[in-house]
Amino acid sequence: MADTAPTSRRSPRQRGRPIESRRIARLLAQVIDVTDGTRHLLELAEQDAWSLVDDQAPLLDHRQHDALRRMAITALLLVSEEAERLGEQFDGAS
Repeated sequence: MADTAPTSRRSPRQRGRPIESRRIARLLAQVIDVTDGTRHLLELAEQDAWSLVDDQAPLLDHRQHDALRRMAITALLLVSEEAERLGEQFDGAS
C-alpha cells in the first residue's frame, strides 16, 4: 500500500500544484506549437502572394490556403478556450 504521509503534510493548496503546473506546461506547449504553426502558415501565404506578383506559380491553391487558415483559426480557438478554463480555475481557487 502506498505511503500517504508525504502528501498529508502538505496543505490542500500545495497538493494541487503539480497538477496545475502540468496543465500550465501543457498549455504553454500548445501555445508555442499553435503560434509557431500559424506563423509558418502566414509566411507561406505571404510567399505565395509574392509568387503571384512575380508571375510564378504559388505553392498552394486557394482551397488549400482556406483549409489551412480554418485549421489555424480552430487551433487558436481551442488553445484560447483551454487558457480561459485554466484561468477560471485559478480565479475560483483564490
